[in-house]
Formats: sequence, structure tokens, C-alpha cells
Amino acid sequence: MKTLYNILRAAISLVLIAASLCLPASVPGKLKALYPSNPASSDAPKAMPAQQVETFLKLGFELNPGVDTADLFQYGRQVFEDKPYTELYRLLGENLSNKPEIPVTNKCWSFHMAGVKEQGGYAGILKNLQRITGDELVFENLQEKIDPEKETDEITFTMKGGTFTWKLRAADEFFDTDLFNEVVGLTDQFKTKRRFTFYDTGGPEVVIGYETRDGLTAIRKATGLRITWLN
Repeated sequence: MKTLYNILRAAISLVLIAASLCLPASVPGKLKALYPSNPASSDAPKAMPAQQVETFLKLGFELNPGVDTADLFQYGRQVFEDKPYTELYRLLGENLSNKPEIPVTNKCWSFHMAGVKEQGGYAGILKNLQRITGDELVFENLQEKIDPEKETDEITFTMKGGTFTWKLRAADEFFDTDLFNEVVGLTDQFKTKRRFTFYDTGGPEVVIGYETRDGLTAIRKATGLRITWLN
């Protein structure tokens, strides 16, 4: 009995440790810096769901044609009351389940870090990043070549007269975070007016935005969300 007790105690300890980290065992080490490991970063004030929507609308988060506020609350309002601004910000970057072809807004994008293939691979990621920039960054002639033997993806595209080739780790379940480094490098190279932002939802998704310095300050002040620059 004592041996069984010790085994159960050790197993429970391992479960608690894994839960506290919120990291799947298969997450590569280089992803741990980005993979959500803490509760959602927020000092959000209490606000009713309709007030939260109004706040985001005033901040420039326009709903795309075909989406209305009723779609946002199709599964109820309680989650928005429990997680003010955090859950709504995540949803604003989604495609609704009842209208999967329409992004809710073009102001941000909710990226599931463990579902790269389902999101169109690296090419799909770049297309969504282009969308939220309002085509300030346009990935023309975008191609993705996968080398299964070397387990690499080669991304090629043209932008503003230049040709770019990025070699990344093959996008299987998880993705190569060097992609973000490369994308941020484009905003530096082309001196864009806005820059990419990053928000940890506390779950498997992160929200990528594209803001001016004043715009990010305004969002943080109005919502309490601890959104940072993507570096």
C-alpha cells in the first residue's frame, strides 16, 4: 500500500507541475518563450459586454461586412463578463464558427500556436499578417516549398522590389518562431508606420495586432490589456 501511495503521490505532483506550466510535453524548447504559460495578461476593468464592444469600436476595431455584434454573443455573454476585454479581443481576431469565411475584424489576428497546418502553413500565416497591416506589407509571389527529408520549409516572396527567401523549420504541429523575427525585420527594413503587437491570452492562442505607438497606448489604457510589441 505504501508503495502504491508513493506512486500516486508522485503522479499527482507531475500533473500539477505540468498544469502550472501550461505547456504540452511536445512543445520545442525554442517555443517556450512565446507559448502561453501564464494567465491572460490584463488589468482589465469590469465592464458589461456591450460596453466592451463599444470601447473596441471607438478604438478603430471595425467589424467586417457581414459581421454584427449579435454574432459576437452567439454563445452567450458570460465569458465576456468573466474575462473582460481579454476574451473579446481574442474573438475579434477570429473567424466566427457560423461565418468561417469572414474575419471578425482586420485589426488583429488570433493565432493558434499549435495548429499551423490548419491555418495554411507559413504562407497562411503571412497572408493573415498582410491582411491586418492593411496591405502595408504585401507578400507578392508567395511560395512555400517543403523539404520533408531536411524537415525545412523555404518561403520565397517579393516585396517592394526585393526578393526574400526564408528557411524555417518544417511547420508540423508547432511553428518556427524565427518567422516572427523575420516579419519584424521587414517593419524595420521598410520603416513602416505601424508595428506588430503581441498578446498572450493565457491559452493556446496569441493575438497579433498592428499598431502605431499612440494606438497601442490607447488600447492598453482603455482595456487594461497588457499588449506588447512583437520583438
